Amino acid sequence: MRRIDWLAATAVLLFAAALRIPGISYGALNPAYFPSYAPKGMAHEMLPIQPDEYLSVAVPVNMALRNRLNPEFFEYPSFIINTNFLLFQLTNALDGMSLADRDGLSLRVYAAFPLYVFSRMLSVFGGMLMVACAYAISRAAVGRFAALCAGLLVAVSYTLVQHAHYIKPGSLATGWMTLAAWACIMSLYAQRPRSRRRLYILAGVVTGLAATTRYNALAVAPLFLCVGLLQLHRRRSRRTLLATILAWFMVPLVFFLGSPYILRDFDRFWGDFSYIVGQFTTTGRNVPEYFLVEPWTGLMVLLLYAALFAIGLPAMLLAIVSLAEIPRQLRLGGFLKRNSIGLYAALVAIMVAAYMLLAMRTIRPGHSDNLLLLILPFLALLSAAGADWLAKRSPWPPALTMPAIALLLIAQPLILSVQVARMFTQPDTRHLMLDWIYERVPP
Repeated sequence: MRRIDWLAATAVLLFAAALRIPGISYGALNPAYFPSYAPKGMAHEMLPIQPDEYLSVAVPVNMALRNRLNPEFFEYPSFIINTNFLLFQLTNALDGMSLADRDGLSLRVYAAFPLYVFSRMLSVFGGMLMVACAYAISRAAVGRFAALCAGLLVAVSYTLVQHAHYIKPGSLATGWMTLAAWACIMSLYAQRPRSRRRLYILAGVVTGLAATTRYNALAVAPLFLCVGLLQLHRRRSRRTLLATILAWFMVPLVFFLGSPYILRDFDRFWGDFSYIVGQFTTTGRNVPEYFLVEPWTGLMVLLLYAALFAIGLPAMLLAIVSLAEIPRQLRLGGFLKRNSIGLYAALVAIMVAAYMLLAMRTIRPGHSDNLLLLILPFLALLSAAGADWLAKRSPWPPALTMPAIALLLIAQPLILSVQVARMFTQPDTRHLMLDWIYERVPP
């Protein structure tokens, strides 16, 4: 990339950081209000945070205090839990904490609140990674305007900004997915054979990282496999075959290295995995019955949510527009033998369609925006390609058309993201209530 690209990418990353880092410490309560918790390094069980955050923070604290390596929780893969376990140990963050103070209490109280803020930086990292990769992918496959549109759209996506403030697997897993997609696409565009092979092997490693962070982040696999087969189709050599096989082998290897107790405690894993899959697809357990719908209805609800909130209606329409390049490239012939915007759009669209059909047909869409999270950067890639297609065919000057299209693309999600980012910086109403009580009610 040229200097202008580095400057543009840096500006987009700073913009993304401005939406993700402020408010990262939301949920803190005055420790003076909880004298039986704070001195022991515990958080109150009614801490005003996202309800599932404690699983990624309190579980590794529990592992460390009990001196064991098995998380005994497999509704998520174990990569974030194991990462936090190592980071907490390396930084001496658990010094002074005692199992005796916590034994028999809810797991929600095990971790001190600063550990949540520390851990949320993993989600911020995932959010920044997907912005950088979206820019780089579009720059290589489409052009500079598409890169700017893709980077900005991922930066301002309401759902991506919201989930970057939680320590849950989704944001980091989506970051790994976009990094794997970048390595795949760049392996097609690399000029040197060695670079192509190394990039594709890197894609295998990062695909494994995505899957070991969140099970359904394996959704990047269709793109990964299609690119591997495309490499074999274009260059039928022994080295290409060996590199492709090695890359495919890296996926399960990295998956099990990140979550080793899936194999060692398989019965518990299978019970947790079956429970969480069933919750989204068949049972809807722990969700009121009046929220449950048919799977195809669930898919439609999530797509409607994407259009109204996550990335906006213009982005969804431009994602469809991007597919117009595919039939044109097919008519030219040699579709698989040379890189083109049509081939790029087809590869991303195959992955998006496979994920929608396999993972987004849920019976509980009102509680499943996290399913949509993983696919949003890839919808943004298609939207950016559609924006580029539209800009090239506009009768008006590019200096007028391009800013107008970019603004149209990001305006809807940006308005929502600014609001939610500001909300994260505000004190929780429960904290305001406690302040009022302690100021006016004598002890």
